[in-house]
Amino acid sequence: MKRYAAVLASLLTAALSAPAAATTIYSYTGSNFSFVNNAESSVEFYNSTKRVTGFFEIAEPLEPGGFFVKSFVPVSYAFSDGLHTFSGHPTDPDTIGFRMLVDTQGFPIAWSIVLFNPDLFNFPGVLHSGDAIARVVLSSIDGDTADVARCLEAGPSFCGSLSQRNFASTIGGIGTWTVTQVSEPGTLTLIAVSCVVAMIGMLAWGRRTARI
Repeated sequence: MKRYAAVLASLLTAALSAPAAATTIYSYTGSNFSFVNNAESSVEFYNSTKRVTGFFEIAEPLEPGGFFVKSFVPVSYAFSDGLHTFSGHPTDPDTIGFRMLVDTQGFPIAWSIVLFNPDLFNFPGVLHSGDAIARVVLSSIDGDTADVARCLEAGPSFCGSLSQRNFASTIGGIGTWTVTQVSEPGTLTLIAVSCVVAMIGMLAWGRRTARI
């Protein structure tokens, strides 16, 4: 039994010394909209209490000094303009996507995030007349913008005409980012837990056997 205990102890030591897998989450809090134009009564209204908030998650932290024009696909994301939630991951970086530049500490200093719901140019399924087309843009140059409109005429893969859009922006105001490292239990960590359970069981079995 001592031999088995030594093997389990070795596995436990190796598992606990292995680094856990981690992802990086970039969370955004925008400024309240400073300009609002609600032109169409059939769609949702923006107001000055709403803002863009959200996050995206990537497997590895963004490298500093990279090209700002380089796009990337996050593991997951969710952003809200106060009326709609945009979540999932982009299917076409040319029409919707994420671009970001970080400093030497990994903190965002320039960004451009464009999301459609549904994507007006390349969306799955069929857009029906009366559906709302919403968009949100986060930019370190122009600030945040969000707009929504109704599709008045829909073709098989595009919206033929739109109602007047309800629009909101921060007019150059940009939000703030926080960067968080999130550790996830890896396979070796799960092995470590199993080793502890096995060792407890072996010790209990050994004591019971010794009494007999």
